[in-house]
Amino acid sequence: RGRDTWKNANSVFVGNIPYTATEEQLEDHFKQIGHVVSFRLVKNPDTGQPKGFGFCEFRDPQTAESAIRNLHNSEFMGRALRVDSAANQDRERFGGGGGDGGGNRGSKQQQQQTPNPLDALNAIVESMSNDRIHEILG
Repeated sequence: RGRDTWKNANSVFVGNIPYTATEEQLEDHFKQIGHVVSFRLVKNPDTGQPKGFGFCEFRDPQTAESAIRNLHNSEFMGRALRVDSAANQDRERFGGGGGDGGGNRGSKQQQQQTPNPLDALNAIVESMSNDRIHEILG
């Protein structure tokens, strides 16, 4: 699960999270939309401090879409949360949906040799300072 949770359509990206917020507080905020499977705050690997964004996973894509519609710009601990499709975060950073529609993905050996761009993105984000992340996210 962990890093891969946000790859599916059941997950939403949540930005502009106060640094003092806990995963439990955020889960409570998102429960008003539907059952929250998990909430993961992204943290600096060196300091363990939250980076101000995370991912919320719901049971189904419809609930995730409802969260985007109803909780984007919602007030949480004095800040307006940014709520967007987690899949959109990937497309925005890597220039489009790409892919071959899900057909032939090559052999297992080819799949293992091809670096996963989402892992690369996560590594980049985890290495960034909180100020830089907030500068990018606006």
